[in-house]
Amino acid sequence: MVTHSVCLEVAPICRAEAKDRQLKLARRRKTAKAPLGIASPKNRTANANSHTHCPSGLLTTTHITMKMTRENPNVKTLYRNCLTLATTLATVATLMLAPTAPTLAQTDGQKPALVVSIASTDTLLGDINYLTKAAGAPELGGFINLMAGQYIGGLDTTKPSGIYINIVGNAPVGVAFVAVSDFDQVVTKIEDSVGELEDVGGGVRKLSLQRDIFIKSQGGWAFISDSTANLKGLPEDPTKMLGGLNEQYNIGIRVGMQSIPQELRQMALSEIKKGFEQAMASQAAGEDEQELQENLGRQSIESLERFMAEADEVTVGWGVDQADGKTYLDFSVTALDGSKLAKQVATSTSAKSDFSGFLLPNAAATLHVTSLVTGQDKTQALEMLKVLRTSAAEEIDKDDDIPNEQVRKLAKEFVESMVDILAATLETGRVNGGAAVLLDSDAVQFVAGGYVADGRAVEAELKKLVKLAKEADAGAELDNITFNAAKHNDVDLHTFTVPIPEDERDARRVLGDRLNVVVGTGKTAAYVAFGKDCTELLKKVIDDSAAAETSGPPIALTVSLGNILQFASTFQTEPIVAAMASALQEADGKDKISITGEAIDRGIRYRVEVGEAVLSLIGKVAQMQSGANEF
Repeated sequence: MVTHSVCLEVAPICRAEAKDRQLKLARRRKTAKAPLGIASPKNRTANANSHTHCPSGLLTTTHITMKMTRENPNVKTLYRNCLTLATTLATVATLMLAPTAPTLAQTDGQKPALVVSIASTDTLLGDINYLTKAAGAPELGGFINLMAGQYIGGLDTTKPSGIYINIVGNAPVGVAFVAVSDFDQVVTKIEDSVGELEDVGGGVRKLSLQRDIFIKSQGGWAFISDSTANLKGLPEDPTKMLGGLNEQYNIGIRVGMQSIPQELRQMALSEIKKGFEQAMASQAAGEDEQELQENLGRQSIESLERFMAEADEVTVGWGVDQADGKTYLDFSVTALDGSKLAKQVATSTSAKSDFSGFLLPNAAATLHVTSLVTGQDKTQALEMLKVLRTSAAEEIDKDDDIPNEQVRKLAKEFVESMVDILAATLETGRVNGGAAVLLDSDAVQFVAGGYVADGRAVEAELKKLVKLAKEADAGAELDNITFNAAKHNDVDLHTFTVPIPEDERDARRVLGDRLNVVVGTGKTAAYVAFGKDCTELLKKVIDDSAAAETSGPPIALTVSLGNILQFASTFQTEPIVAAMASALQEADGKDKISITGEAIDRGIRYRVEVGEAVLSLIGKVAQMQSGANEF
């Protein structure tokens, strides 16, 4: 039998106990043939001089790894961190499977309270290679693959692994599983690392560390738990327990809210309420403000209580899409079928949008929001407006730049009126609007707008604002304001300009000598835009919105780093800015960071995406900083 040496091992969870077991194991093996994967002392010397005898190339891998570690302090630190992480994950897994009294047999037919899914080793290592290459550090991916090669012997690298846990008697009970191609080789590696496994019958091996851990091989899978009772009636295909997470994500976590006992949910809620009451008791706010904060806090707790009662699943997952050149992180929530929460989510995510024109394809940043706000969410939002109204009035009272009480009074009236408009809009239950920023080497443009209950009231308040500015002796430059300067698709356009100081050279370069501003008011819409040709930009947004009325996503935020850095490089002389802009010059649309909300069955999913060009940028910045630190 060919043997080979594994020179580097994951630090044992319990070093003292593992050392004792290894000594006993070594004594037992003195006269025995070394098992597969572990070289006897005699064979270690032979193998050290003959790498070709190592079928998996682990000895060569180990030699390269140790050399890299000695010569590169950054790799050395990474290696230590990987060992620490491996030990930590092993400890966490042990604690998660800690309870010994209850068993999974008591939860037949119940959806798991927690599922953790980990993609196959081949998928993980392939995506790590892709990400590190995209980040300009392919050697790091190679290093990780080299290290991983030492610990995956005997595993089936084509299948996922995972953990499924339930709550029995208010304690977590679960099973971890991993696909194996050679269980004996896996056992040997475990014994060489942390101690001998005891055969307790029924195909079950026991590992005694800080607590007993039981391992059973069945149907090409190794199942691990803290109780032999949990290793009975095991599923033929444990991947079905993952609920498809393994097909969507590299790493996925799903919580089954209704599988968490009501008692535990109430205990958690009681602790939250207790913390809130203590916070309120220590507040030094005024009576009115404290009442508003208490109302807001209690409504938040009521919303959380309803969520705990009506939510079905909460999922967090990380994945990689090499074909589209991005990595992403998802957060999703689903509600119980037929629940009020399910109906509310369905209602809020089915809203039509009248402002999708803000999703300009060449913009440096775009934002689009569309949702229907009902029930408790509406009440909570209105309470927040009350807090805003109070705090704004307090800030006006504290502002020493306000010249007199008459102006102070007008300022409060303006704020009151604008909050009233916002409150009236929220009362309709509709939230819809957007914004966009466009950057060029010699121009900056901004446009924003959205639905309001009464756009004509906004126009009236704008006129009050001009009056307020003149009362404050700041309105001399506003004499050129023109109300109803033009009309476009039933939207009245009001224009004015503001001078830009001569010493603000960069601002004058991209905005001109005067800042052009246009405000649009319609029957149920309000807009504002500024910058060069801002009126034409606003007209384009209005036209595009009218031509593409759709049921847009609840939220869509996109930022193009390439566009932003290219613009910044025209002003900055720092080499790092130019280098960052250059790194994204050929990004081909993969320089974006985005956050989107999407309706799913009985729920909603939010996704954060990062393009591979952003990863490349991060890698280049890290390399530049590392190079700078050497001097």
